[in-house]
Amino acid sequence: DIHANAETTGSYSIRVVQDKPDGKLLGSGRIKSPASAKDGSFSTRITLQPVSGKDFHTVYFICSPADRKQIPVLNIEGVEFR
Repeated sequence: DIHANAETTGSYSIRVVQDKPDGKLLGSGRIKSPASAKDGSFSTRITLQPVSGKDFHTVYFICSPADRKQIPVLNIEGVEFR
């Protein structure tokens, strides 16, 4: 689960990638800040592909607004892996 907040209502695309910003795509989805969100907080769930091996990896969360005219202000408050 990805928990976020935003000052304005908007929709964002989120890509989760491995090891570098243009690395292997592990999962993607959309998150929308509804006008009714309490304190501007909201969440979404993105299913990730498993990573093989026992090495540690860096995970990047690439967020971009769905509307290019939108000011890209999205704050990720937390990420929960299940």
